[in-house]
Amino acid sequence: MSHKKLKYFLPEFLIDLLRIIKKRLITFGKLGTLKSNKRFLDRYQDDSVNILANGPSLTNEVQESILGSKVIVMNDFFKSKYKDSFDIVALCYAEPKESPAHNMSNVHDILNNTNAKSYWFDISLSYKNNFKTDKEIQFICPGFEPEIFRNKKIELTKMTLSYNTTAQMAIMVAIYMGFKKISLYGFDHDWLANPQFSKHFYSSKKDETDEWGRFSYHQQIVIADRIWRIYSKLNEICIKEDIKITNRSIGSFLDVFDQENHK
Repeated sequence: MSHKKLKYFLPEFLIDLLRIIKKRLITFGKLGTLKSNKRFLDRYQDDSVNILANGPSLTNEVQESILGSKVIVMNDFFKSKYKDSFDIVALCYAEPKESPAHNMSNVHDILNNTNAKSYWFDISLSYKNNFKTDKEIQFICPGFEPEIFRNKKIELTKMTLSYNTTAQMAIMVAIYMGFKKISLYGFDHDWLANPQFSKHFYSSKKDETDEWGRFSYHQQIVIADRIWRIYSKLNEICIKEDIKITNRSIGSFLDVFDQENHK
């Protein structure tokens, strides 16, 4: 029975517990792979990092202004002409299950064309038979909905807070690595304002893997609601841990964090 049907019979809290149990069953025997994440704990303690999402506000001008800085990137960032001009401390890849990109059709392009110091993927992708690479991959296991996660720490050696976008995974990696000042670029998050498809800094055309437009507007609202709830939880955690997140994405709809225009 789907979550949509269950909500008519069970409280949301019980549905969240069922999600956790389901996740544990799915990842049974795989959680041991998370132990290697411990070596990244507080590796960049008290340092600063820029997280680069792929929204169209991540223009060449914006990228040029932060060249040489420590960054965390995601998905198709390798399409940036400046990809070799940053200190990429982490590459993240965690497409939602409803996205065709979840099948990792372009994973080899992403790995082979991104020179990062670490690579982070959703644990569900560790089951893919075509996931073969010489690069060492770190896996993350999301599982707790924000309402049940409360204000726990982000611990990537065990099941942790759920995420619905790769951008949220990237923030969790930054927190785990000990960064205290996190700036967000390319976090346009304007899906509800542009319900047809998502645009990116590297192209205004629709990606082959983009199926955002197949959802009804109501479905898009429901998805966006969960995304915002997760961001709100991340913000609560950061406030508790004295971590400052600033959204510097021009025209961004993501108002959970303090916003400052890029200079």
